[in-house]
Amino acid sequence: MRKLIIVIFSLILIYFLCGFYNGLEITNYSYQYEKLHEKFDGFKIVLISDLHGKVVGKDQHKLIRAIRSCNPDMIAFTGDITDGYHKDLSPIRDLLSGLSGSYPMYAVTGNHEKDNLRNYEELLNCYEEYGVYFLDDDYQTIDKEGEHIGIYGIAYRDRNLMKNDIKGPNKNIDNFNILLCHDPNAFSDISLYGYNLVLSGHTHGGIIRLPFIEGLLNNNRSLFPKFDGGNFSMNGSSMIVSRGIGDSVFARYYNRPELVCITLNTRNN
Repeated sequence: MRKLIIVIFSLILIYFLCGFYNGLEITNYSYQYEKLHEKFDGFKIVLISDLHGKVVGKDQHKLIRAIRSCNPDMIAFTGDITDGYHKDLSPIRDLLSGLSGSYPMYAVTGNHEKDNLRNYEELLNCYEEYGVYFLDDDYQTIDKEGEHIGIYGIAYRDRNLMKNDIKGPNKNIDNFNILLCHDPNAFSDISLYGYNLVLSGHTHGGIIRLPFIEGLLNNNRSLFPKFDGGNFSMNGSSMIVSRGIGDSVFARYYNRPELVCITLNTRNN
């Protein structure tokens, strides 16, 4: 009986400790869209969210290597690349310098960027220095042989304010349109505006992930966030929520850092 108790206790201890394993995980998604022009068939996006200044390998080389392994056509940063509690932006510089010139990069703010105004101004300078398109309430297009994809961004703000400020891609409604938005909790509103794909983060995968329950905590400490991580659909719009890479106040548990790789395909293929 004593041996059985020791075995059971050991298994429980191993299970508990395994929850803190934080090796980077690559999650792949593949979507088919009738609206996507064949020129963009196979178009790949890497989604990076909630880095919070985390270092992944010396000079970010492990993270950069993982990104390169996805062979992306663009990189999307959906907020909280830095952290309101940290002043050192060298991990961000290391990452951007390692990617600059290889891929078009697009970014929007999360809640942490503006928590530290000094960091915010320095971050904007980093984006300019390394050629990152800053899309807070703005948009760009990716052009390929006369066809286009619209890349839109919305600045982080209180959800009630965001609801009033959301605008649809009216000028490019015939294009395939992507929206970068830090907070996924606005998806029920955003999905009404005609974006084909929304890329988001913010919820850190529910911080603690449990079997059959998945995400346990929201950022505001409420239980069981609806958009904890993964893919969602509403009103003809799709959304991918990254679990993020870093953490802020709470450590991750059974919730590995996540790099998201998305492949877009035309409906005909």
